[in-house]
Amino acid sequence: MKILFLSFFILLVANAAIAQTANGQSEISISCGFNSFQQTSQSDLGFGSGSEYTKVTSASVNPFLTYRYYITDNFALGLTGGQQQMSTAHYDDTYNNAMTPYQKTSYKYTTIATELLLNYSNNPRLRAYTYLGLGCSQYQEQRSQANYNNFQVYDNIQVRSFNMEYVPIGLSLGGMLSGFAEIGIGYKGFVNCGMSYRFPYHAPDRTFKYHRLYY
Repeated sequence: MKILFLSFFILLVANAAIAQTANGQSEISISCGFNSFQQTSQSDLGFGSGSEYTKVTSASVNPFLTYRYYITDNFALGLTGGQQQMSTAHYDDTYNNAMTPYQKTSYKYTTIATELLLNYSNNPRLRAYTYLGLGCSQYQEQRSQANYNNFQVYDNIQVRSFNMEYVPIGLSLGGMLSGFAEIGIGYKGFVNCGMSYRFPYHAPDRTFKYHRLYY
């Protein structure tokens, strides 16, 4: 029992000791976002051109895995990847019942992007930051057309497109192991929350050996 309490105490001290990010540190995080830009852009929110409109009928959360490396105490370069699936229904009141879609489309997005992060504030236990992500999304689009009471797949394509994420404000609470929440727009969603782990920082060996030369 004493060993258990001692181990827990050492973990707390180590967690507090590296609460601030530092040059040369690596960080890995996992997160889930809600209401991504691609999800919002696929819906007309009940409005469309004339009597035709599109609604998102289902959408998954956006799970992302992110790696970052701090090139200064407050600036990091990162790489992130994640997926999202969603479905939409297309309506046209002019020749179909307003409650029955004439077409359905399903999407599966896979996104990979690089991210640039800057800490507004790098204090023990609480960090505030912003970042910009630029990357590419590849998505599979499957369309189904109404045929009496059934929907039949008539088109299945794969598309690549530019995608981005901008987070004006993110907050991280904790030390080596932290929880965070972000508000932004893009591939991760308008709200993105998760956990991160920063690997212990090891200062580079700056010891030089000098040899006196005799002639």
